Amino acid sequence: MTDDMKKRDTTVAEMVHEVRNPLTTVKGLLQLLKPYLVMIEKEQYADLAISEINRANELLTVYAHSNTAISSKQKLVCVNKVLEEMKLLFEREANVYRIQFFTHFNPDLPKVDVCRNEFKQVLVNLVKNAVESLMEVKDNRVRKITLETNNQGKRIQVLVKDNGSGMDQATLAQLFTPFYTEKSYGTGLGLSICKKLIEKHDGLITVESQQNVGTTFQITLPTPTDVD
Repeated sequence: MTDDMKKRDTTVAEMVHEVRNPLTTVKGLLQLLKPYLVMIEKEQYADLAISEINRANELLTVYAHSNTAISSKQKLVCVNKVLEEMKLLFEREANVYRIQFFTHFNPDLPKVDVCRNEFKQVLVNLVKNAVESLMEVKDNRVRKITLETNNQGKRIQVLVKDNGSGMDQATLAQLFTPFYTEKSYGTGLGLSICKKLIEKHDGLITVESQQNVGTTFQITLPTPTDVD
């Protein structure tokens, strides 16, 4: 190992350690607050926040060991449950901007064999983009985000829809290109990573959009019976 590589590993390890310290503190405080949230029947918010901190810690572990091969553990995941978590995660921010969430879940949707954290990472990106699109809306329309699941036999379908600002065809053509972004912030990597993660699970992600009408992202994933 070269001196540069050793220096890089030391720097990464120090950064991961420093980030984990406040995460551990916040997690401890949430666990202390949870009994009070249970009393007012809001414990699901503490559970979700703690699970997000655990996910952040796992991502830090992967980043710290990015020079070695780490396999993402796949398991059967209830897609409807993960989408409900998305609604809870963004609910407060959505309320600030008068955004309403609507859900249309197939109750008989089969579970899918995915890495839960990676699948959740994709959905966080898509819902976050929907919220940001609706934040740009200046008229008096009812701002809506719809989360939907459908069973298509050997595959399941997940839809994330918004009636926000939408995109033109030029933007759509470049949307999954790494480092491409129309925003004044961000890296332009979010959607390209989403595409790689979905394709890694033998899935497909597509998008339809119209300016000032809205955007729909569609994910399709194979059910376990369709996996070799």
